[in-house]
Amino acid sequence: MIRFVQPLIAVIIMAIVAACGTQKDVAIKNEKNNGNDSTEYKLIVFDARFETWYTTHSQPMDYFSESYYESWNSRYVDVWNSGGLAWTNEPINYRRDVDYPVEIDHKLFYYFVYEEKIKDRDILGQSPNVAIP
Repeated sequence: MIRFVQPLIAVIIMAIVAACGTQKDVAIKNEKNNGNDSTEYKLIVFDARFETWYTTHSQPMDYFSESYYESWNSRYVDVWNSGGLAWTNEPINYRRDVDYPVEIDHKLFYYFVYEEKIKDRDILGQSPNVAIP
């Protein structure tokens, strides 16, 4: 029995390590809507715990202005994509010249708040003053 358990544990550990090493953190996906030539954006977060946290802890979208979210997101993404952060190899495709829907800016903003406050990752050295309900 022990002969079978040890290899099984080794395989499980290797699978977990491989999955963690290749996983993206967050992605912004754009899809062309051929019906009216508009572009639709989706923010995809690859941390299953984030969605629950976001639903229960984020403030309403109009709590801050869209320019507030855009400003913080630009700063966060600049640092995140600079390559100096050890916890990710994947850049976030957030562009200042794109007018994202407020839903995208809001969710991305709270993703960074989640990274800093819940995962205790210092991204900017200073965080926005956000009360987490």
